[in-house]
Parts: sequence; C-alpha cells; structure tokens
Amino acid sequence: MNIEILTITPISGQFVEFHFGENFIESLWVDFNISEENHSIGCFSKDYENAINKVLYNEKDKTCCVVAGGKCYLLNFENKNLIFETDEYPIIQSLVQSSEYYFLGNYYSVYILNQNGLVKEIEPDIMVDGIYLEHKESG
Repeated sequence: MNIEILTITPISGQFVEFHFGENFIESLWVDFNISEENHSIGCFSKDYENAINKVLYNEKDKTCCVVAGGKCYLLNFENKNLIFETDEYPIIQSLVQSSEYYFLGNYYSVYILNQNGLVKEIEPDIMVDGIYLEHKESG
C-alpha cells in the first residue's frame, strides 16, 4: 500500500480518477495504490499554488489527509468519501500525525482531526503564524 503525491499529471483514463474541490486551475494529483484491486488517482483543487502540499495516511483508520495548496481534505482512502475539508482561508501551513489524529496548523489556530472529521479547533491567545508543526512526540 502506498499513497503519494505525483510529480507529473497522469494520462487521463489510465486509472480511475476522483476529484475533490471546486476550482481545478491548479491541481495536486495523488496516487492511491491501496491494493492490486484498488488503485486510483485523486485530483485535489489548489487555491494557492505556492502553499504547502502534503499527504499523510493512517492504514488502520483507512484515512488520508491531503493538503493541496494550503487546503485540507480528509478522506477515507478505500471508498474515496470526503470526511472533512477546510475552507480556502486560512491557509494550512503544516501537517503532522499521531497514531489516532492529524494536526494541522495555520496562522491563528490548530485543527485536530480523526477518522470522523474535525475533533477540535484550538485558537491560542497568541498568533501562531510562523510556528510550524514538524512532528508529534509520543504521550
């Protein structure tokens, strides 16, 4: 099993395609190679060309968190159902995960997501712009 960002646009019709988002002027293509029977490509709308692109997944929960141009999409990678997506603004600046959660940071808050969607949005009393989540330690 492997889920990864593609560096080139795939040839149309080569794999089953799923599209997420509304505006596809700029897109992020992700290869979902789940098994021999389940191999597809996801196309994710990017609102900001130079913002973060990142993919993390949890095999146990069958979830995948894709940040495409600063917009987050949480989906079930087996059936490609969208569980949660952020608004186009504020732009997601960082993404890390633990065994049960995904943590997303923007300039003023931290989102905590799990297999069911948004668990909590934390808005500290300070601006967190420029503070990027790099890893989650156990505990």
